[in-house]
Amino acid sequence: MSANGATKKDLRKAMESLQIENAGLKFQIDQFKKYQLSFDIYFPGEIGAGLRSYSDKVTISCESGQWGGEPNEFCEYIRGCLAEWYDGASVALIH
Repeated sequence: MSANGATKKDLRKAMESLQIENAGLKFQIDQFKKYQLSFDIYFPGEIGAGLRSYSDKVTISCESGQWGGEPNEFCEYIRGCLAEWYDGASVALIH
């Protein structure tokens, strides 16, 4: 028995419960990632023009997982929008 009165059996049961909860959380996170599009943004810069290089990551999520349209249509549309927004930068989908 520990100082707070818990037995090894109680502690083992609590640990099993935590493992089950963590497994459920991992499953939820993995399921959520299926409904995300992540893009790398990279601009190498133009020193002569006084433009510094930069990079960023943009992630878009869809709770329902139903992007609509033809396969990859939404992804390409968003990539094009980001390329236009980050003028001159490369925009790549992260798999």
